[in-house]
Amino acid sequence: MRKTAILVALLIGAAACAKQAAGPEPSAPTAAPAAPGAKAGAPAKSGGGGDLTSRLGSALEEYSQSSGGQERRVALGNFTFQDSEAAGPFSAYLKDEISLAISRNPKLSEVERERLQQILEEQALSLSGIMDPSSTAAVGKIQGVEGLLWGRYYVGKDEVELRLTVTDLGSGKKFPMKVAVSKSAVPSSVSFAPSNFQAYQAQRAAFGSDEARDFPLELWVDRGPGGVYRDGEKMIVGVRTGQDCYLKLVHISVDGQMQVIFPNKFDRNNKIKAGEVHNIGGPGYGFEFEMTEPYGAETIRAFASTYQFDDIEQVLAAADQETFSAVGAADAATIQGFRTRGLKVKAASSQSAGRSQYPPLSSQILRSEAGVTYTILAR
Repeated sequence: MRKTAILVALLIGAAACAKQAAGPEPSAPTAAPAAPGAKAGAPAKSGGGGDLTSRLGSALEEYSQSSGGQERRVALGNFTFQDSEAAGPFSAYLKDEISLAISRNPKLSEVERERLQQILEEQALSLSGIMDPSSTAAVGKIQGVEGLLWGRYYVGKDEVELRLTVTDLGSGKKFPMKVAVSKSAVPSSVSFAPSNFQAYQAQRAAFGSDEARDFPLELWVDRGPGGVYRDGEKMIVGVRTGQDCYLKLVHISVDGQMQVIFPNKFDRNNKIKAGEVHNIGGPGYGFEFEMTEPYGAETIRAFASTYQFDDIEQVLAAADQETFSAVGAADAATIQGFRTRGLKVKAASSQSAGRSQYPPLSSQILRSEAGVTYTILAR
C-alpha cells in the first residue's frame, strides 16, 4: 500500500485483534503589558521592544498575579493558524517560547502534556471540551492543573498577532491576551501555515455543511483540536455518542486521499455503545495510529448510523487486503458518493432483524457526522 501521511496500523501481540475493553488579518495596535490585577476578560496586550519570550511573560503576568501568591500549574493546549483548526511549524515554535516564559515566572509552572493527557483520561475529559469557549464541563474537576493556555495566531504583512487565552479551571474565568511580534523576529526556517493549507481548505469546503446530526457525536484526537504530532508519534482518536450506533472513521491525508481507517483488519467490530469514551487506536484495540510523512494538516471524519452501513462487507474485505479501505480523492463528488453509499441503509423486516449479524440499534434510521483536524510535523 502506498505510504500515506498518518496512519500505520501496527499489530500489538498475536492475539490482539479484537477490542478488550481567512486571509491574513491586520495586526492589532500594540500596547504596554497589562498592569497586575487588571480585570479578567479584558485582553492583556504586549508589543514593542523585547523578544517574543519576554512579551509572552509580560502577557502572562495578569494571570499569575490573580493567584494570590499561590503557584499556578498551567498546561499548554494548541495554537492554530488564523481561524482554522490547522497548525503550522510556528505552533511548535510558539509552544517552546511559552514554556520558556512560564519557566521564568516563579508563580507559574508547566504541566507536561503526557501528565495532562493522563489526567484527562482518568476523568473521561478531552482537550476539545476544555478549549470550547462556551464549555464549563471541566471547571473545578481537573485536579493538578489550574490553567490551560491555548489560542490562535494571525499573520499580517509585518507582524504576527497572538490571541491567547488562559482558562482558569478552578473558577472558569478566561484571561485573554494579545501579543504582537515582528515577523522578522521569527526564524526564517519556521513557516506559519501548514504546507498543504490551500488543499486543506479546499477539502473542508468540499465537505460543506451537509452533515447529518440526528444524535450527539463527539470526535477528537488525544491532543485536542488542532493538535500537533511529530513524525513517529502515536495518535488516539476519541469518540463518544449519545446513541448506540455503528461507526466508520475516514482519514483524509495530506495529499487529499480518503480511506476508511476504522473498522479495519485488526478490529472489525464497529458497534459503539452510547455514553462511553472509545479511545480508538488506544490500549485494547490491537493496532495503533502512527504519524508518518508527508507533513501537513490532515482530517478525520466520523460517520455514525443506528443501522449498519450497506457497504460494510466491502470495506472489511478491502481492509483484509490493504489494512485500510481506500475511498478516493477528497473532492465534492467522491464525498457525496461516499455519504450516499456509506449511509444508505435499509431497514430490515422485523422478522429478520433479530437474526441479522448487524441488528438495528434504533427503530429509526438515525445518522450523525463529525470531523477533527490535526497537523503532522517533521521531527
